[in-house]
Amino acid sequence: MLSSPATMGVTAFNFYSGPVWRWDRVNDLYVDLDAGPLVAELSSAGEINVLAGANALAVENADGEWEILQFQTAELIDTNRYKLSMLLRGQRGSEHAMRDPVSAGARVLILDGAVSQTALADADMGLPYTWRVGPVTRDVSDNSYDEHTITMSGKGRRPLAPVRLRGKRDHATGDWTLSWIRRTRAGGDSWNQTEVPLSEESEAYRLEILDAPGGSVLRTISLGEPGYLYTAAQQVADFGSLQWNVPMRVTQLSASYGAGVAAEFLTYDT
Repeated sequence: MLSSPATMGVTAFNFYSGPVWRWDRVNDLYVDLDAGPLVAELSSAGEINVLAGANALAVENADGEWEILQFQTAELIDTNRYKLSMLLRGQRGSEHAMRDPVSAGARVLILDGAVSQTALADADMGLPYTWRVGPVTRDVSDNSYDEHTITMSGKGRRPLAPVRLRGKRDHATGDWTLSWIRRTRAGGDSWNQTEVPLSEESEAYRLEILDAPGGSVLRTISLGEPGYLYTAAQQVADFGSLQWNVPMRVTQLSASYGAGVAAEFLTYDT
């Protein structure tokens, strides 16, 4: 049971990708909120409050993925239309959902106290469930209720994309040392931690060597640690010669969910 309706709307104009892990001072997000007696009012917030989690919303792209972002400045420029600026992009591991662009008319959801997570068990993920939505003062069988069939995929358990993908070439041997840093879905906010929690049964990755950025897979390696020695002999077998840069894609794997969000990088010899 929800005590109040969520605030939704649509993007008024195309919305483009921006930087992650720092302020996006270039892009502005224009949002038309749904009209109604309970339409919310968006307001600006101080930088420290935004960094602490305030003013969060989600924008859906054409693939059904949602970018979560936060805004510092909210300006009402027309009836129910807001210009949101000073943005933090790709929050909570959603940077993969940015597009160039997310088109005007994309759904927007304000992430405030009105939004609640379902209490479905892990075993219910992937199963189609029928949901009926209507006023709490009436029975769920009443004609005022809308009916929707929704299959929850449990994306909250999906591993986030690894970061700081790196490659260092040994000029003497031609071998590449590839490395990356994993992220965690829970319990990783403390600055006092020397390592964030794994949040998985075991540490596992899939490393793919590509023939070009965004190209076909030449080699797939299963790993239990965030690094790999890509030897000169393997390069010759894959490419026909030693490589001065190596396109790679890394995905963390979860026993409960499967493959997480992939990160791709082109190493350069320096």
